[in-house]
Amino acid sequence: MDSKVKQWYESREQICNDFEESKINFEEKARRLTEAECNYRDIAFSMYLSYPNLINFTNLYNYDISMTLTLNMVIIFHSVYESTIEYVLDLEHIEYLNKLKQDEYIFYHFFYCIDNARFPKKFSLGIMDRSQWTVSESFFRHLINQTPLINIFGTVNYGLKKNIEQIPNKIYWAINNGHAVRQINNHFTEGSFKGVKPHFSVDLNFAFRSIWEANIARLLNYLGLEWEYEKTHLIIGSEEKPMIYNPDFFLKDNSIIEIKGFWNNDSLKKVYAFKSKQFAYPSHLKNYNEQFVNSNLYIIDHDMYISIDRIYSKLIENWESLENVRPISDVFLVGINRPERIDYTKALTEKSKVYFERENNKFDQNAIKVLDEKDNMLGYLSKEWACIYAEKMDLGMKYKAKVKKIESTFIRLEVERINLDEPILYDFLKPPSQ
Repeated sequence: MDSKVKQWYESREQICNDFEESKINFEEKARRLTEAECNYRDIAFSMYLSYPNLINFTNLYNYDISMTLTLNMVIIFHSVYESTIEYVLDLEHIEYLNKLKQDEYIFYHFFYCIDNARFPKKFSLGIMDRSQWTVSESFFRHLINQTPLINIFGTVNYGLKKNIEQIPNKIYWAINNGHAVRQINNHFTEGSFKGVKPHFSVDLNFAFRSIWEANIARLLNYLGLEWEYEKTHLIIGSEEKPMIYNPDFFLKDNSIIEIKGFWNNDSLKKVYAFKSKQFAYPSHLKNYNEQFVNSNLYIIDHDMYISIDRIYSKLIENWESLENVRPISDVFLVGINRPERIDYTKALTEKSKVYFERENNKFDQNAIKVLDEKDNMLGYLSKEWACIYAEKMDLGMKYKAKVKKIESTFIRLEVERINLDEPILYDFLKPPSQ
């Protein structure tokens, strides 16, 4: 047994023994157990340790556990989300005990007294059981159901509801049974907030990762297409290197829509793996998300989003427009060192113009040739990028490209869609009149 685990286990046993021998009370027991948790799981409890005056549970023990179960919960958000959280709490008729601010965080405190008679016997027996180091989802669910917090907590797992779970949060909570403080972490990082700020849309009563996603939800509603946001995660890739993929929108027919405001290597690999039907995940997960193996995956990146925006921005109420969206991507030209191509690729310089051409290739249905200005073959778009651009070219999108950087085994190209005036969409996203 690892020394840290051993110390944690022994500390808990000693604390519980002291309590059963009446050497310490409920409050002291909880304090010491929480201290042991902090020593063992210091990262999970880092906020708790950093703000001891703001995350405080001492008021729990003013109530007799034999009659009343008390719940004290602190939910922490970045302060940039204050107006959103206030709106949601007001909408759901949830009052907080108090709200405190420090640094870039906001701490919402909730406190509830619950009659023990409202708990089924199976839960009541476990409330005081020293062996119950973890809290079952069913107990937590029943606990939350006795409070107004039911309106913002999801029906599965321990987190907030789907409509606001994208907002980074950390939750600490405790009840007056002398057990340690519990924590729930939802993609929350300390320090300055970085990355994409989740976007809460009042008209949709939902927090998305971006304005683009919110607009696509409005579009699907407008077209009468039922959707679920990030319904589940999929396991894709090889058995040796499985990847977790979280697509954005799941439609009723099992079609999937992925919104890509920008591409990075990770997102490119996952989309390629899905489109290539790489579902060779470990044997113990053989049937995981089997229903989506044959699903269609529709990609909406900047090239298609611009068409969507131009068509629907004046038709759909509450549509949010973005300015200065330039449909430019960096892609890779590969196969440049083949003997029959090397003279042509060596003649390239930065900013040299190149052209794409779809190829009927029995080895790769997505093959895209890259040609120079004299129609000399330079190589192919990498298979990952070809997987994205072949579909767009087949729909009618046209591109111009130029050399951005020349490497020893590949060439980085800057690509831009040129026929933006043509409204090119997937058929199922076209206006009903078309």
